[in-house]
Parts: sequence; C-alpha cells; structure tokens
Amino acid sequence: MDARDTTHERPTPEEPESLDDIEADNYARRNRKKTSTVWQELTVVKLADGTKKVQCNHLSTVRLTMFSDIVKQLQLPNKKLILDCCSRWNATYAMLSCALEFKDVFPRYAQRDASYKHLPSDEDWLRVEEVCSFLAFFNEVTNIISGSEYPTSNLLLPELWSIKELLMQKSSSEELWMRQMADKMQRKFDKYWGECNLLISIAAILDPRNKMKLIDFSFRVMYFEDEAPKQICMVRDSLYELYKEYVDEYAAANVNTTMENDVQESGVINTCTTSRIGKGKVLTHQYLYH
Repeated sequence: MDARDTTHERPTPEEPESLDDIEADNYARRNRKKTSTVWQELTVVKLADGTKKVQCNHLSTVRLTMFSDIVKQLQLPNKKLILDCCSRWNATYAMLSCALEFKDVFPRYAQRDASYKHLPSDEDWLRVEEVCSFLAFFNEVTNIISGSEYPTSNLLLPELWSIKELLMQKSSSEELWMRQMADKMQRKFDKYWGECNLLISIAAILDPRNKMKLIDFSFRVMYFEDEAPKQICMVRDSLYELYKEYVDEYAAANVNTTMENDVQESGVINTCTTSRIGKGKVLTHQYLYH
C-alpha cells in the first residue's frame, strides 16, 4: 500500500477544453484556472493525424447574432467588422472606417452583453474620426499610384510630396497623440525615402506638366534647407548627363544610317550610268551601221 503524503502535491489537472494557439497537452501541465470569459472563445481541435491544436473563435456565434440583430434594428448596411493587420496600414484604415459605421451599435451591444468591457468613449470616437480622415488621404494616394490603366511613374513624386506636407502639418497638431503618431510616421517616411530617388524624379520631370519646376518646389519641402539645393543639383546634373548620353547615341546611330544611305544611293547612280552608257553604245553602233 502506498503511504506517501499527498497533502502538498498539485492535483492532476483536467484536460482543458479550450486554449489559444498552443497544444492542449502542454497547457494542461501549467494548470491555469479557466475562470475568465475569454476561455469561451477558445476551442480544442483534433487534427487528422490525431494531434490536438487550439482554435480561437474571436467572436462566438451568439455574439455575432446579437450584433447583427442590433444592426438590423438600426437599419444599417449589412456589413461585417474588419480586423486589423499590423503589417498593412490600410487595414487599420479599413477597420476604423468600418467601425465608425457601427458607432451606434456598440453602446446597445454593451447593454446586452455584460462581458463587453471595452466600449469606446466619445473621446475615443473623436480620435477615430480624426485618424480616419488622416488615413483616408493615404488610401487615396495608394489607389492613384497603384492604378493599372494609366502610367503611374510620373505620379509618384507629386503624391509623395503631398504626403510629406500632410505629415509635417500633423506634426504640429495641438493634440499630443496626433503629434506623436505623425512624428513616428514622418521618421518612417524619411527612412524609406532616404536620398534622392533619381528614377522617380526623372519620371516626374519628363511629364510636360511638371518639368524641373516640380523638383524645385517639392524638394524644398522634402529635404532640409541646406540639403535641398544639393539634391536638386544632383537631379539636374543626372538629367543633363542622361540627355548627353542620348544625344551621343543618337548621333552615332544617325551617322551609320547616313553612311548606309549614301552607299545605297551611290550604287543606284552607278547602275543608272552603266545602263545609259550601254544604251548609248548600242544606239551609236546602230546609227553607224545604217
């Protein structure tokens, strides 16, 4: 008979019914208490090979039904909420703009679901509206420069210039949270823009609506006061160098074409002369014979 003292031993945990993205057996050894309502959104799934994985149900069927009922009562568009994606900024815009359409649904939903503890305040909704108006411009620019039915290389610089101006404007906002967000975005912009992008700049110059004037205006916004003239001169010199290379190549090709044409014309003249001389001899011979 086993006479061990089991007073201080940890009880054997039961197999958990729901977990979040970890295997059920591993979590069972940790013996956590499942008293939170969050556990209701997690389910253990048995795969085809017999292993157990965890599946997270972000919104239960009951909650979705409840939310949809309120949407129908308010006669709002039959749309679904969009989840954010940390690697795509336009997903944040889509999520917030969609949430704004359901602004009146959330307070009513909070009255029906006692476990819903994150109801946005009026101040939160004001921030959401301001961020959406801010990101709407980025969404518009993305749609313009990613078009497939028209040239876009000449549109990049004007749109990037507009973004830089907007970031500078928001960086001086009265709201601290907006300044912090705009400053962070502006540092990212400066990092990825880096030094002058010649390909984008020259493509913009070749657009007859822009020419070099766009470079003069935009670079004084996108660069510091002492750096802008250097970048402008670099673009101008690169453009002249590109033009000189084109002229030299065209001149060489034109010389070759001219020489070929001269050779062809010379051959035609010699043939005509020989033909005329031959005919002259025949005619003279016939005249003397007669």
